[in-house]
Amino acid sequence: MKMGCFLQSLMVGALFLAVGLWIGSLTSQAASLKQVYSYKKERSVKVDVTRDGKKDTLTFGEKMDSDNNYIDKFTVKVNGKNAIALKNTGALYFGVYYLKLSAKREYLQIAGGAENDYQVINRIYAYNNKTGKFEKKADIRKIPCRLADITSVKKNKITVKFNAQYNEVGNIEWKYDYKVTDKKITLVSRTSRAVASTLGDVDYPGDGYEKLFAKNLFKVQNAFSLYTDISCKKESFTAERDALLKLSKIRMEAKKMYLMFEMDQKTGWIQADTHEFDFSTDSPQKSGLFYGVFDRMAG
Repeated sequence: MKMGCFLQSLMVGALFLAVGLWIGSLTSQAASLKQVYSYKKERSVKVDVTRDGKKDTLTFGEKMDSDNNYIDKFTVKVNGKNAIALKNTGALYFGVYYLKLSAKREYLQIAGGAENDYQVINRIYAYNNKTGKFEKKADIRKIPCRLADITSVKKNKITVKFNAQYNEVGNIEWKYDYKVTDKKITLVSRTSRAVASTLGDVDYPGDGYEKLFAKNLFKVQNAFSLYTDISCKKESFTAERDALLKLSKIRMEAKKMYLMFEMDQKTGWIQADTHEFDFSTDSPQKSGLFYGVFDRMAG
């Protein structure tokens, strides 16, 4: 009887050990995202970019232009050898993130920012072991925006949050997913429901509209038409003064942004940045489509 209990304990212990090793294996293989360079010169870090399971030494370098206005050249060395050189960048600073999706999918995101954090460079690279150079796998800047940050990574997916400002709604953020294979990184869809106004964080005018913006709600100041699709040819409905509209979807097509709103179970689209403020008056804010937007816009 005692021997049976002993053997049973051994079996249970072995089972817990096996489960623990399995969980540990899953944890070690989990996708990860971390910043490896920011605002510093000649900094070295150790991460695996050659996909051999061993950490490589990455060394980052910046060279200013002759007038010391911007970074003329940004370089990355892998184990002491030049692997990439970005020239005439126009950036004031660089940030680099290391993306490890799996043992065979390891990337660098290199982003360069200018005034007002406007990104002039934002690309994802993979190291080519044959050439000893980094190759571009995705250019995030193909989506027009002020800036874009990678927010999460999985084995087959990279999620990017974009930020941009438009005359109709001010500053908004939205997310796009990118599909990752061993050969390429591609945008899944140009449509996104993961869209949000950031004006809810701005209470400066003291008008209280930030409470609406925090819920993606916009109060109409000047009546306008919305359309059934992004061709903006067939009218869906007219938004009258003081109506409440909810921003619920966006679509980027041919570098143009389209916004979809909901009101009373109806939906309608408009093209962004087609509305102009009337600066010939002393109160251009009154010419906006929605209350409270103009006073919260940057620049």
